[in-house]
Amino acid sequence: MYTRWMRSTSHMRRLVLMMLVGCGSSDETSFAGTYVIQDWTENLASCDAPGPSILSGQQDRGVMVKNADFLGQKFVNTTTCFDTEECNRFLHDNTLHLPFALDSGSDADGWSGDFVVAFDNTTACSGDVTHAILTGEGDGVTLRIEKTHLASFPRDASDACTTDDAQTVAKTVPCTSVQIITAL
Repeated sequence: MYTRWMRSTSHMRRLVLMMLVGCGSSDETSFAGTYVIQDWTENLASCDAPGPSILSGQQDRGVMVKNADFLGQKFVNTTTCFDTEECNRFLHDNTLHLPFALDSGSDADGWSGDFVVAFDNTTACSGDVTHAILTGEGDGVTLRIEKTHLASFPRDASDACTTDDAQTVAKTVPCTSVQIITAL
């Protein structure tokens, strides 16, 4: 689900990142670094429980976390990586890696951010809201990725499908799936 294609450095992803980074956070995380994934679970039915491990079927084996700044807005940038070599490259490069720009929180409370897409499907809107939460404990981190799929929601007053409307609707319906990545 969250595979290597999401880490390409295309211009479209950079534009999406500009839309993702809102007010930003004034603090930085001490979680910055690279980690080896210990487990990766997925529940496609709800967000109430972790679900079975899917680690053996995943190509990525690492997690990268770094402090980032985009046009003066600070946030925590995290992504999965193929291995520790790739994670270290990501950690030290000058690139922002999607999908996770965590723009609110702290090390004590966890860092969170949303990746939102909205589509115009002719008669209504559809989309996905992915909410990521990064927490740390001891020498490791946990990345919880909650996804809410919106099969249909109404257009706004100007007849547009917006990410703001997708986020508003997502808050009123249950989360549809969750992935939990634990790494040391």
